[in-house]
Amino acid sequence: MNFFAKWIAPALSILALLFTGLQWLDTHEQIQAAYKPLVDFDTEDDPDSFPFGISIENRGTGPAIIKSITYYVDGKPFHDVDAAVDAAKLKADETEYYTFDPDDSLGVSEKELLLFRLKQFRKDQKEAKRFANFLDDHLGIEVEFCSLTGECKKRCSTPGRCS
Repeated sequence: MNFFAKWIAPALSILALLFTGLQWLDTHEQIQAAYKPLVDFDTEDDPDSFPFGISIENRGTGPAIIKSITYYVDGKPFHDVDAAVDAAKLKADETEYYTFDPDDSLGVSEKELLLFRLKQFRKDQKEAKRFANFLDDHLGIEVEFCSLTGECKKRCSTPGRCS
């Protein structure tokens, strides 16, 4: 009897410690899930609707901390949107964009147009179609973002175009 009494208390202590550790792990995972950003892209390539271009949106449950945005034009990376616009031979005075500084955030349900046209192309349908073609066939945008808990991910606007 003395043998069992001697080992019951340490065994119960170890079980209690294990149970507490599992509870902490479960709580930690729930907190991470509650504040998880989900960054996605939306392309509006219809020249008859304005503005048209590509936007970034946070569809998650927590803010996205933007670490970097890279523009890929025909597979070539550009960290500066002006350089990407020049490489695509787009009319810089007709192309507008929004830039994020490192560690800027994109709030829950927040949406920003990254690269877009505000002007109508009624006079120059050829240029409108060229811009739409650029969005559809030549541009990839990769964003690196992190959650408040420090988990970081990368997402490409068009799979296979950001490398």
